[in-house]
Amino acid sequence: MVTGSSLRARLPWASLLVPVATGFAMAVLGPYGTFDALDLTTRLAFWVPVLCSGAWMVQGAQQLLAPSITTRVPLGWGLMPVLVSFLVWGPQTLFVQAMLAWVAGVTVSVWQLAPQVLFLLVILALPWSLADRAARRLAASQAAPPPPPAPAWPSPLPTPSPEAAPVAPPIDPPATPSAPSEERFRARLPPGFPGPILCLSAEDHYLRVITPSAETLVLCRMVDATRDLAGLGLRVHRSWWVAHSAIRAIDGDWLLLHDNRRIPIGRTFRAAVLQAIG
Repeated sequence: MVTGSSLRARLPWASLLVPVATGFAMAVLGPYGTFDALDLTTRLAFWVPVLCSGAWMVQGAQQLLAPSITTRVPLGWGLMPVLVSFLVWGPQTLFVQAMLAWVAGVTVSVWQLAPQVLFLLVILALPWSLADRAARRLAASQAAPPPPPAPAWPSPLPTPSPEAAPVAPPIDPPATPSAPSEERFRARLPPGFPGPILCLSAEDHYLRVITPSAETLVLCRMVDATRDLAGLGLRVHRSWWVAHSAIRAIDGDWLLLHDNRRIPIGRTFRAAVLQAIG
């Protein structure tokens, strides 16, 4: 059975093998005029290092940016390949230029290489971003606690016989209050997950739960979380819920939290937000 942790454990191996295999394929195909200009050995010496360098740069950048970009920027997962590609665009372009000069003895200007390098970086970043997101979602779904079992139907009391002595009716045990709604939501979180909750971010069928020191994904609808955490915060956007205690100020169409996080305010939620905060 494939688990989230096992899938994430395979990603480092994929980050080593996939760029090498892709570099071999590019050397055989010889795109961008390298098939006619270079022999196979030279193409291998050029394409394998270039593909490995580009892939490892975007993967390293994604590991650094993913925790903040996916929670603070709307559509963060979709923007991630483009953001990391722009981040490593300059170093990778200089590396490609140096490899062409060293391996093939060809001098090409940075401005001529830059568009082709950017396109290649986005192509390299996209599958890694999708694989990393799939691993995080799978791990979160497997870490989510199972739903509580349905209560068993009480067995009917036996019908007393006419000769039997009258029996006092059973005394019901005192009713215990149900768990507070906040505790019901916290039951969805991994054991030992630290609090307090600052905000929630919707990602498809999952919620990213964000505290001052940790983040996790849980399988839960935003409407259910908003109901469970009623009184502790409010929904400020179709994809965001924020705790009252985490709000520092309003800056135009954004909420500023005490940890300097910026949360967008949806137009349909703006009146309720202003009323609650004002």
